[in-house]
Amino acid sequence: ENRKPDLVKQQSSDSSSAQASSSAGSSSDGCSTTKGNKTKDKDTELGMLTGEDSLSDCQLSDLKKFPQHDVLAPLKFNKSHTVLINVHAFTCEAKILPQDGRDLWHSDFVKMPCSPTSTATTRGLIGTNVVKRWELIDKQLKSLASLKSVKVDRLEEAILNYNPAYKGKWSFDALSSLVKQVPRTDNYFEELFPKIAALALKLPHHVKKAIPLLQRGRHAAITLSQLQIACLLANAFLCTFPHRNTQRPEAEYHNYPSINFNKLFGYSKRKKEKLRAIMHYFRVVTQEESKLNGLVTFERFCIGNSEKPNWGSCEEKLQKLHVTSQGSIEKDGIGMLQVDFANSFIGG
Repeated sequence: ENRKPDLVKQQSSDSSSAQASSSAGSSSDGCSTTKGNKTKDKDTELGMLTGEDSLSDCQLSDLKKFPQHDVLAPLKFNKSHTVLINVHAFTCEAKILPQDGRDLWHSDFVKMPCSPTSTATTRGLIGTNVVKRWELIDKQLKSLASLKSVKVDRLEEAILNYNPAYKGKWSFDALSSLVKQVPRTDNYFEELFPKIAALALKLPHHVKKAIPLLQRGRHAAITLSQLQIACLLANAFLCTFPHRNTQRPEAEYHNYPSINFNKLFGYSKRKKEKLRAIMHYFRVVTQEESKLNGLVTFERFCIGNSEKPNWGSCEEKLQKLHVTSQGSIEKDGIGMLQVDFANSFIGG
């Protein structure tokens, strides 16, 4: 769910050029398989029609769509809906400002890189010292952000400086390979790394309230601004999140997907395009002309065991189905719900 200050619902988009769309409807509206078959030729009646026509029982225009300017209900927070922006400023002044709050160092919440509770042990000439981990991160990221361009080796050095336990264990070969292989005309990565570091440094200023985890078995929602999301992703790219670098059975967050990007940096031929897509995102959100003035809501729905459908024995049929390889979601799918079959790993 996306929101803008004018409370007009924005349509989401996808770059896919093929689509399969469905919508619930009455079987008496002329779009059911039975009625449609009456107008088909003999081959169709015998089930011998090949191609896309044999997969569709209605036209694209017959599917239900949301109004293009559907007005959302007023933004509100409650016990099950956490809002990370100031609702009053958004509703009354059309401004997106961070909501004040407090840090919570608890397993039910995201343990933030800038949390004062997050500490690290450093070794000096006269022994060891316990320091705030964000101080180490802040120093490294400010150093990166001050440069016009950053090599992958320098980026790796900075990341491992505040993740010393993983020196010699984490690989950055995929990222290094991407920078080397992409033609110079499309290779903006080394100039982008300092901008990602600068974006990550904004996290304490834009996310001031604890972020609850959307846990299994609980119905909950969270609303963030696009800028807050960009800051969080920049920190994930730079592997700053504490307690999230292992998924061993005894690890605190072993039941959650990884958030730091260290696994994506390791060598694999399949990771090149994933990294290019991620770098393109950061290129867009760090451009001066980019206006990150929208909101995004993530909501987890939970249903009881008695309400769960038994897909293995389900005999219900989609009453309207149109399958096509023509057109695009951006143009022909406007107003339709879109389903994303996401992978548990970053980038799939």
